Amino acid sequence: MSGEGNKRGGLASGWILVTGVLLLCITGTGLTWWNYSRQVFSTACGVMQSEGGVRIVLVSDYPADAAKVIESGHQARITIGRGDNIAVLKGVVVSVNAAIPAVGIRLLDDSARCSKYADGTRCAVTIDTTVPPIMTK
Repeated sequence: MSGEGNKRGGLASGWILVTGVLLLCITGTGLTWWNYSRQVFSTACGVMQSEGGVRIVLVSDYPADAAKVIESGHQARITIGRGDNIAVLKGVVVSVNAAIPAVGIRLLDDSARCSKYADGTRCAVTIDTTVPPIMTK
């Protein structure tokens, strides 16, 4: 018994699998970093209003660089209040004017939840441009 039956010639095939998974992980990490560094969450102050029975939020002081990547259909989060009295509402961007820059957001929450806030109520608006826009009617 010289042990030649257990001897392996060259490299084992496991290193190929390990190298492939490692390269896949590095590529995924790099693409995630690239996506979040180019398209960011952006927050600005907005004002609630009613237009034709629909509750909307108008944001007129959106950062110009952020307004360039915002498109109709992007999801938005509207935060009203401070401290223990915070309400978070969902919305979708319906209009963008990058020249001003201004953004209009239609609230998606039910009308009973939105109607308790009067016109002119100030709120914080966060738009996530890392997620592709949703289709709007």
